[in-house]
Amino acid sequence: MTGLLKFTGWTIVAAIAYAASAGCAQEKSFGEYYLHGPTWLTQDENDIAISDLDRIIQAQPGDAAAYVKRAEVKAKLGRYGEALADLDLAVRLQPDNSEIFQRRADVYSRAGRFDAAVSNMDHVVRMRPDDPGAYMTRALFRFQAGQFRAVVADVDRFIARWPEHDRAYFIRGLAWSSLRQPQLAIADYNKYIQLHPDDAYAYGSRGVAKERLGRYKEALADY
Repeated sequence: MTGLLKFTGWTIVAAIAYAASAGCAQEKSFGEYYLHGPTWLTQDENDIAISDLDRIIQAQPGDAAAYVKRAEVKAKLGRYGEALADLDLAVRLQPDNSEIFQRRADVYSRAGRFDAAVSNMDHVVRMRPDDPGAYMTRALFRFQAGQFRAVVADVDRFIARWPEHDRAYFIRGLAWSSLRQPQLAIADYNKYIQLHPDDAYAYGSRGVAKERLGRYKEALADY
């Protein structure tokens, strides 16, 4: 079975049945069931998925979730321009949906357009100012964009809410290293290494910071 009726076992018919069993067939679009339904695409089924979603969008052109799902599949195939075009349409349909902006930020990042990724995460942070995860995600994109001072600011906000999240210290340490602040970088690396004593990359990063301070013997020990 191919085309509209086949979607890794998660078909239009199955979507309708799922909606009916949930008692909300009129509350959500078929695109949302595709987006959240119990399925994972295999490589061979990506083209079929896109074909299915093309037909859903043709039938329901206002279905933002269908555009988001089609963008996800296209991004998996490296078709970033097409994926972004779909996400642009989804944003127009649901301009207050922070998840769509975050997905678009991810695709921009994968396409190497890091400043655009940061810009989209700015929207997410404005919509979810109390979500520490939004700040951390923006910090990662800011790191890719070379905005290291801004990385520190975002990680500071994240740590203020989740001080037990050890990986945040490592990310901030990398930012401090990029800002040529080795002493501050070492302090963050130390916190991370205490909890991850077997992370060779963390030791190497700390070694670089120590070498910049002229602490060559300590640097060699880390290397």
